[in-house]
Amino acid sequence: MLSDITCKVGQIITLASGIQLKVNEIRGSQARFVVFAPREVPVRRAEVTLDPARTPRRRAAA
Repeated sequence: MLSDITCKVGQIITLASGIQLKVNEIRGSQARFVVFAPREVPVRRAEVTLDPARTPRRRAAA
């Protein structure tokens, strides 16, 4: 399913149970979101996930 949603700053989009996106700021062609999700749900941008060179490295446990 693909959805084209128009939102204003402050509006919230519910994606699934317990997952929401809040439109925090819009500047030109860029939008900033606040993501509300349970800790066990990974939240990553697709561009970062698809490019291994940009994937953040986890620190080793102390």
